Amino acid sequence: MNFVQLGKSPLSYIDFDLAAFPGLLSRYLLKRPLTRPLEIIGKNLATVIGASEPEALNFFDMLLSWGGGRRNYHRVLSDPAHATEQLNKCIFLADRGQVLEAFAAAQDIFGIGPTYASKVLRFIKPEIYVSLDKKIEKRLGWHTADYVEWCKLCSKIGRMFGWPAADVEAAVFEFIMTENQ
Repeated sequence: MNFVQLGKSPLSYIDFDLAAFPGLLSRYLLKRPLTRPLEIIGKNLATVIGASEPEALNFFDMLLSWGGGRRNYHRVLSDPAHATEQLNKCIFLADRGQVLEAFAAAQDIFGIGPTYASKVLRFIKPEIYVSLDKKIEKRLGWHTADYVEWCKLCSKIGRMFGWPAADVEAAVFEFIMTENQ
């Protein structure tokens, strides 16, 4: 068995059995059927020069629906031009590896907080960026200030086994959600 230790501090460590990864990822994807279509949309947006306003709004609509934050969509709609501009800025910066700046650009969209800023990055470049959900923060001790480090850890594990970083995070998230059941 291959185990990796996750968690920011010894108090939050879990030994994650990588053999459990495929089953955890499958369960995660079954519960969240919009994941792969949203990845395709995000990656497509990341390959164009600039997303149009309808494309950006469609992305945010799906993203917020996927993550259960649909109640914030009206906030994004309050200034669609700004949301589109910031999404394009986020994509530009993320593509150049300027993670903190990209994170800040996503967070500058009205209705998008730190959790959803990480989800924006996760869907435009799932190979290297991941979500930093409140449940991961609470269980593993990773915080917004640790976002780059959390991405690097998931990317490192992913490279060892040929998985995108976002799939590693998804399996970890599913493990946390089912840990006490």
